[in-house]
Amino acid sequence: MPEAAVLQVEDLVVEFPRGRERVLAADGVSLDVQRGEIVGLIGESGCGKSVTALALFRLVPEPGRIVRGTVRLAGVELLGLSERELRRHRGAGIAYVPQEPGEALNPVVRIGSQIVDVMRAHRDVDRRAAWREAVALLRRVGIADPERRARQYAHQFSGGMKQRALIAMALAARPKVLVADEPTTALDPTIQAGILELLATLAREESLGVLLITHDLGVVASICDRVLVMYAGRIVERAAVDELFADPGHPYTRALLAAVPRPGLRRGALPAIPGAVPDLAALPPGCAFHPRCPVAIDACRQVEPAPVELAPGRSVRCLLATPSAPGGDARR
Repeated sequence: MPEAAVLQVEDLVVEFPRGRERVLAADGVSLDVQRGEIVGLIGESGCGKSVTALALFRLVPEPGRIVRGTVRLAGVELLGLSERELRRHRGAGIAYVPQEPGEALNPVVRIGSQIVDVMRAHRDVDRRAAWREAVALLRRVGIADPERRARQYAHQFSGGMKQRALIAMALAARPKVLVADEPTTALDPTIQAGILELLATLAREESLGVLLITHDLGVVASICDRVLVMYAGRIVERAAVDELFADPGHPYTRALLAAVPRPGLRRGALPAIPGAVPDLAALPPGCAFHPRCPVAIDACRQVEPAPVELAPGRSVRCLLATPSAPGGDARR
């Protein structure tokens, strides 16, 4: 892991019991985020992205549990802290923007008061000063007439405004890292662009490290610096964003990119990945992607691939990827 990384995750394993079986929702996940950097975590629904995010806060829903791993925030190991000690770091050190802003906001408390509560839980500030700062935060995230909006309730905000209010709440405790889980889902393209521009500005101007969880490759291409591709609970490829889009190394990454709609594509011609994400309690032997992979060989059905480093900071978990092949050519 880079020394400058503000968030360092190593060998994170999260499991859910299911009868006599166990489901590994995150299986040996390692990642890092540096200050001022936006790292994208992508993959289909069911690949383990959101569970990985919740594990960073030790908020995995029961009966799930973190089996092993380390999560270091600015050098502090979070998984070994008591619940009381951990509360000091949730929000103040690492903040979370969930998928559903409408469900995350309290419907009977004014938006400004919710921001003030977060601020006062982590910082020594009186309520009047906190309210002024809450209004300033709403203005910072692009909400017009923030003095009036701060006194309103969630039902009076549009979807995009709720998402911006959640980002303001996340910033209230001045965190070092922001984890944004599908922050633009269900937003129209114009509102989506505004949210993405806001995240990019925060990373640049506030030196905020951002872990952006999404299945939208257009979002990744527009603002991310690096990309982690997740499949069946594992990181199968990691690369700088330009490298990944120019020369994807893993067959799964190539399949995801091929499925992106493009102008001029004739109707009904959109490529799709065959099959579905496997049951995490009954993964196929060998490479978990091999039943859907167009270039799988016999060894892929038997041998579980280890990560292959193609270049510094770039790796692919594929038997057909070799360091001598630029970008990890995974063809036969």
